[in-house]
Order: sequence, then structure tokens, then C-alpha cells
Amino acid sequence: GKAALTAPEARVHFEQAIRLDPTRPEAYNALALNALHRGDVSDAERLFQQSLAVDPGYYPAKYNYERFQRQHGRR
Repeated sequence: GKAALTAPEARVHFEQAIRLDPTRPEAYNALALNALHRGDVSDAERLFQQSLAVDPGYYPAKYNYERFQRQHGRR
């Protein structure tokens, strides 16, 4: 089978998903986690916020953003 995507490859796919449908929170949340993997804390925070702006009830983004805030002293 095909190997899993690398983080940069995954990022390209998440960005494409947002271009195709910017009203879905999943790709923003995934990109935020990808940004954390890259060490880009400010981009991660912006993307978590964007995910929640698109859908304030999207639990994975709420959970990940709250965890992010605790870990990065944002709360």
C-alpha cells in the first residue's frame, strides 16, 4: 500500500480542502495540528480560531484549542 503522507504533503491536501470548501472546520483544525507539528504556534492558534469561527460547535477543534491554550499559557 501507499505510505502515509508526510507533514508537508498533508499540509498541501488540507489547504486544498479549504479552497474547495472553506465552510468546513475539519481542514482548519487539521492544519492547526500540522502547524503545531512544524512548531508554528501563531499559525496554529489562528487556524484553531478559524476552525471555530466556521463551526463554534466543532468538538475536535474546541478540544484541541483548549489543550493548545493550556500548553502555551494562553489561558
